[in-house]
Amino acid sequence: MNEVPGFLIVGTHSGVGKSSLTAGILRLLTRKKMRVQPFKVGPDYIDPQHHQRASGRRSYNLDSWMSPVNYIRSLYAELTMDCDVALVEGVMGLFDGASSISPIGSSEEIATLLNLPIVLVFDGQAMARSAAALVQGFQKFNSDLTFLGVVANRVNSEKHAKLLQTSIEKYTSMKFLGYLPERTDLKIPSRHLGLHQGCEQEETLYDKWADHVEENLNIQGILDSIPKCADQTNKDFLPRFGKRPESKFSVAIAKDSAFQFLYPDTVDMIELWGGTIKYFSPLEDSSIPTEIDWVYLPGGYPELFGEQLSRNKALLKDLFQLADSGLPIVAECGGLMYLGKTLIDGSSCSWPMAGILDFTTTLEKPRMTLGYRKICMKNILEKGEEIRGHEFHFSQFVELKENLNCETFDSQSVSYSKDGIVKKNVFAFYSHIYWPSAPEWLNYIIRIAESKKARK
Repeated sequence: MNEVPGFLIVGTHSGVGKSSLTAGILRLLTRKKMRVQPFKVGPDYIDPQHHQRASGRRSYNLDSWMSPVNYIRSLYAELTMDCDVALVEGVMGLFDGASSISPIGSSEEIATLLNLPIVLVFDGQAMARSAAALVQGFQKFNSDLTFLGVVANRVNSEKHAKLLQTSIEKYTSMKFLGYLPERTDLKIPSRHLGLHQGCEQEETLYDKWADHVEENLNIQGILDSIPKCADQTNKDFLPRFGKRPESKFSVAIAKDSAFQFLYPDTVDMIELWGGTIKYFSPLEDSSIPTEIDWVYLPGGYPELFGEQLSRNKALLKDLFQLADSGLPIVAECGGLMYLGKTLIDGSSCSWPMAGILDFTTTLEKPRMTLGYRKICMKNILEKGEEIRGHEFHFSQFVELKENLNCETFDSQSVSYSKDGIVKKNVFAFYSHIYWPSAPEWLNYIIRIAESKKARK
């Protein structure tokens, strides 16, 4: 059995500071020469970027709605084999996920699946005795969970912290692990999709977080309190992606400040199935890499770089010609926006894009679209499988003159909308596809690529 200690940092709700605490602990443990493997619960691209910046190791998502249970256990077991400790950051509040009446997709379910003890973070400002009621409710809601204790965030005096500790330890069996004073200089600014990306931060920010955590919390005490006999997962795991097809292929993947939303296990899957990845920048490069079999345009923030993307006409022309030649191109969310005729940003500025697909996307009147998606591929995949993913965007179509080929369903299997544009061998989705949930999708793209001659 895997004896690597691991724990889960969760909040009572979103915005209580679990992301900054996680990044601080990751950097602190890394500075202490510990090999720490980070994870993030839920379909999140931005927090894992901060995890990687803080720890030097890629952070992987654990999502019990998008992934089978065996996949989650195999992923966790595989990635923790060579580390000293695993640290998982939760999503939203501890019990929040894909359903209001079941734990699916929640931090609670990941804690149960992997037998992970929990550190509960709450916002302590403007609270005293009520904090005990809050903590007691979380502790009793699922008595099968194991809690290491609680951390009070945004508490600016030792006197206030003592009030919280006294109350919590009188009315509950929860251990008070400490408190973190408010530090405005440690805040990461946010934009419409969440925190600013890890690539936008100064390296010193993560060291400041680590210093802040080290000054106020006994992290070694937390590590020492993890049950030594915790049966967290099994080393005898199955391969994450099943039987690998016997094929070699090369894929060009967009990756720069405008296109960053790429799951690391999608990269693993491509490489383990025989793929060679060639990254390129739609912002800086004048052409798509040569000797490739298909192109992948993941999501990101193209709306922040409309002028620069539009000005790079050489790459836009190269991409258009590849699409016209029938080379497979897969685009998701921001990548979909890049393939359209025009992108209108939040300042109402219009920027010509690739023009491969006949639509415009706009952020003039931003409207949030958020949620899990099941995408019915009966008009694309031979067996009509459903693949899983999520949507999170504020842009929307205008002047849409392409057909949407896939029916999508929300997390409760209620018909939601149409998604998925197919034109020649171009496949564009507003949904972010979780590729490990659907090996048949990658197989399909590989088969199309094999039917085409690799670009010379």
